[in-house]
Amino acid sequence: MSIEVKDLKKKFLKKEAVKGATFTIEPESIIGLLGRNGAGKSTVLNMIARRIEKTSGDITLDGADLHKTASAMHEVYLSSSDNWFPREYKFKDLTLPFIKTLIQNLIWNLPKTLSKCSM
Repeated sequence: MSIEVKDLKKKFLKKEAVKGATFTIEPESIIGLLGRNGAGKSTVLNMIARRIEKTSGDITLDGADLHKTASAMHEVYLSSSDNWFPREYKFKDLTLPFIKTLIQNLIWNLPKTLSKCSM
């Protein structure tokens, strides 16, 4: 299965994030998208996976329009950290009440745990 991207464009208000990307991903190949921050790499992948809608251009899977053919849509998946580590499991997002409760539980159970240890 090959994915073909032709003249793919994406605009956010007046900002043109992707300006006519054209490339083909051949079966069993490994590709890399290189570019500076804000160049549109993630935007291109998100349009292929239909997480965001394209402004214009064509994305096909073996010649079938990827966004209009149900069987083609089921063949494409874009993994991200949100798929593997949901927001509620990220330490940076833990709230103060949760941390406070965690510490209280550790302190409450510590004497019980220590009493079971033999020294």
